[in-house]
Amino acid sequence: MGNTNSEVQIKGDITIEEIFLGQAELIADIIRRTFSKQSKILSLNEYNCPNYVAFETADKINCKLINDEHIFLLRVNGTAL
Repeated sequence: MGNTNSEVQIKGDITIEEIFLGQAELIADIIRRTFSKQSKILSLNEYNCPNYVAFETADKINCKLINDEHIFLLRVNGTAL
């Protein structure tokens, strides 16, 4: 039977940073791109499922930050993931 472990190997400079106001658009963009394919597969859009994560906005991220939620960003070799 094959290996069932899910391992990700990342090589390079890895940093994790907390996000603050002013960085919300970057985070919203990463989230939208990450969930875009799933929303298409499920036929979801901003009208029939406005709260689905694929339709995240910078305003929603800023509200979370203002309400003391902590959001973190992973960078590998300087690239936000």
